[in-house]
Amino acid sequence: MFMVASVLNSCGAAKDWFHPGALPLVWAWAYASWSSFLRLVQCASILLMAGAVDGSLRGIIDRQGKANQRIAKREAWASAWSSSDDFRWHQKVTELAGRGITLEALLEFFEGLGSKYMTHFDPSQHTTADVVRQAVIPLSSEAQTSMAEVLMGGRPTRPRKMITHNWGNLFRDLVAAVLADALGEATFGRIAYLIDQGEIGQLRAWLQADGKLGATYWICAFSVNQHCTICADNPREDKDPVLGVVHPTCACQLPKVCNETAPTTASGRSIPCEVNKFDSMMELLAASDPTFEQVVAIDSGFELFTRAWCIAELAAAHRVGMRQTLKLWSAT
Repeated sequence: MFMVASVLNSCGAAKDWFHPGALPLVWAWAYASWSSFLRLVQCASILLMAGAVDGSLRGIIDRQGKANQRIAKREAWASAWSSSDDFRWHQKVTELAGRGITLEALLEFFEGLGSKYMTHFDPSQHTTADVVRQAVIPLSSEAQTSMAEVLMGGRPTRPRKMITHNWGNLFRDLVAAVLADALGEATFGRIAYLIDQGEIGQLRAWLQADGKLGATYWICAFSVNQHCTICADNPREDKDPVLGVVHPTCACQLPKVCNETAPTTASGRSIPCEVNKFDSMMELLAASDPTFEQVVAIDSGFELFTRAWCIAELAAAHRVGMRQTLKLWSAT
């Protein structure tokens, strides 16, 4: 009897649902149920996209934790940092730290290749070393200064980022990596393609729209005075890949400086030398600018990681807690 009564009551309740006056309640219930279902689907989708299911959310949390550790490391290092006891050393380091260039200057220099100077320039063949020999050194020979000083009209320019790169990499790829960094691109292959297609104007327009043409970078090929280092010699007789001839040397006669050139510090390190101070310069910039960071322009063959100077720069940046960003040709 109880079961029959229950069935009858259920039938009666069902009968009430289909009463004309109950239809609004039925639709309201259906709408509320559907809305709740959609909210559940949305929440599940958000969790899935965030990585709560596959574990990548944990990766995000771990990366943020490591970033916080790096920041704390940098703050602790900066608070304890002090300049060299030798004022002459510190003065030279400060001079080097003021040789940044803007993206506008870098673009203007690149656009001149193949037309105004180094007229045989081929972006698919010429490396940074080739461009230094055939354009940077000749264009700065009269001033006998770094190319950065020529491009910036002698104005000291503090960089916000330092580019670590391999001189054996294509110069086009170096420029593409710098532009990719400014445009927020993780890879630079597509930027290189646009450069090859003659779309420098479009890249400049994007940079201008983002307010990045004034962004400053420290690039050793431009920031070091090649006339007191390598301009007079080509000991390996490196050749131009297009012309097939040995790169010319410079006749500027500016005295060359190495790590033992006097005057020296008490530890025997040359004061006027410009290639023995990269770590000191990085430390100065990192201590005076908490946002100063390193961008690593990695060549397609990963030869950067076989260069002692590049490894030393990577280690120096890591030691002081600098943010380090890798720029690759592609993500695959």
